[in-house]
Amino acid sequence: MCGIAGQFRFDGAPVASEELGAMTRSLGHRGPDGVGCHINGNIGLAMTRLAIIDVAGGQQPIFNERNNLAIICNGEIYNYAFLRSQLEQRGHVFRTHSDVEVILHLYEDYGTDCFGHLNGMFGVAIADFEQRKLVLARDRCGQKPLYLWRRPQFIAFASELKALTGLPDFPSKPSGEALTSYLAFRYVPAPLSIFQGVEKLPPGSYLSVDKTSRAEVRRYWQIDLSDSACRSSSAGTTARDALMSSVERHLMSERPLGVFLSGGLDSSAIVACMHLSGHRDIRTYTVGFDGFLENEFENARRVAEHFKTSHEEVLLTADDFWNSLDAMVYSADEPLADLTAIPLYHLAKRARKDVVVVLSGEGSDELLAGYRSLRNVRQTFDLLHAARPFSPLARLLLRSNSSGRFLRRLRAVTESDADYLARSIYSYLGIFDPQFRQKYGAELANCGDPLQPVAEYYKSHPGWHGLNLTLGAMMEWWLPDDLLHKADRMTMAHSVELRCPFLDADFIEYCAGLRLSQKITAWRSEASRKIVLKKAFANVLPEGIVYQRKKGFVIPVYEWLRDRYAERARTELARPDGLASCLFGSDLRMELMDQAVAGDEPSQHRVWSLIILNKWGDHWM
Repeated sequence: MCGIAGQFRFDGAPVASEELGAMTRSLGHRGPDGVGCHINGNIGLAMTRLAIIDVAGGQQPIFNERNNLAIICNGEIYNYAFLRSQLEQRGHVFRTHSDVEVILHLYEDYGTDCFGHLNGMFGVAIADFEQRKLVLARDRCGQKPLYLWRRPQFIAFASELKALTGLPDFPSKPSGEALTSYLAFRYVPAPLSIFQGVEKLPPGSYLSVDKTSRAEVRRYWQIDLSDSACRSSSAGTTARDALMSSVERHLMSERPLGVFLSGGLDSSAIVACMHLSGHRDIRTYTVGFDGFLENEFENARRVAEHFKTSHEEVLLTADDFWNSLDAMVYSADEPLADLTAIPLYHLAKRARKDVVVVLSGEGSDELLAGYRSLRNVRQTFDLLHAARPFSPLARLLLRSNSSGRFLRRLRAVTESDADYLARSIYSYLGIFDPQFRQKYGAELANCGDPLQPVAEYYKSHPGWHGLNLTLGAMMEWWLPDDLLHKADRMTMAHSVELRCPFLDADFIEYCAGLRLSQKITAWRSEASRKIVLKKAFANVLPEGIVYQRKKGFVIPVYEWLRDRYAERARTELARPDGLASCLFGSDLRMELMDQAVAGDEPSQHRVWSLIILNKWGDHWM
């Protein structure tokens, strides 16, 4: 695990060493174990290292046999031992035992097709000094970040925005399009970044640049949830076997390793897999809030006792939460109003006292339809599919000039799943809905439609079932740009590497091959979601863990907004120098605050989004 950064100059000028040095200093928290830097004319590579694999010999950049190629990488490649053996058989000579070196030799053989061979998480840069070429790539699901700042003279890249903001003439102005998307979703979706002129390389993509100034982004992987891909995976491999294989791969480390244990199904299954594989010295960590009955301590304790782990609990207070807002916002780089980032920040801080690597359960709900709202999605499309044979009659009735709910339902019967979702998504635009957007100031009046890319995604997969379209969109945006963004920044703020066994490439393919009935049904019971995973661990985990009601990580933050935080929040929103004041008038901000204190949930979400936006502006504007 590392922080990477670098530059490629189109004008042929040499990269300035002092600029690379400044970039690495801003990434020190991502790699406290070493710094590497190499400049070859108009190409500069830099990195900070968190040593986990080949601690003694894996310093970067790493060069190939002829020294005409070099690589820097942030991440881990879990199938590197298998790939290395194949490469050695083909005559490649390795200088280190690092997993990163495998990527370089794969690139020699396959070019940019090499990224599809990797099972891992990575943000990577490969320099070809003979061809004067740079290739940047990001892992399939976007577990590791990569930012790009393109200028006519150069392109600069880095694992975090912090490494770009200190460069000369950096455009420290927020993107109106990104602000509009943030207010809709509470995060900034790729390829946007919060700053004008800066972009995020999308997951599963690579960018190739050369001396001609061409810079093309291409997709090398995207999840396939088409009906033809969704076949029965019950033969040969069980969900337990598939997850155990993934967990075993994710345990490779020369440094101490632990698990973030919430007491829910996903993290408990990871601990179970470690135990079943023969691992007995397991460290687990749980976080919760003082005096809050909804915390995860009880179930986490039961799982920890069952598998005899070394278990630690992190207890936070309301003051801990508020006092951590600034640190969380700074660590997140971009505005991120997912408030579970704060307990994760503290959990990583505690875990770093014992371990360097942690396993966590991100990705399971998106792959296996674990969210409760998806049950309604399944039910909706079951009903629509049952009514589709009557679509000719529905078209006749639609010729009527009348309107209303009945005709909207008739229209749905005549549409494909993709068209239905692309149209209906505009009825639930997120926190700042279309009507609310009419109150934006001139700053955001013409900044585009945040949901258009999502609607286009639906329409580009016309043969997919509506539920799989929903899961695919979650994998495309929500997972990388909220959950994994949060996970990476909050753990790396404390030099902790977080790994996600559910996002293992082989496990993803296993899940993509499942039938809908193996993921979710329309039944209203806790047994109706993530069916195949629950069946796989029902006899392994303590009673009540598998079929407990899904809560997610709950924070009493909206309750606090109504009492102990009310005055602080009102003061924050009233600030005339805050970024929120550039978008919304004082009367509207105070109206939102009044509604939030009165218990209106959408207003509470909006208030928190604006508080985070103000604090982000304080750090970065």
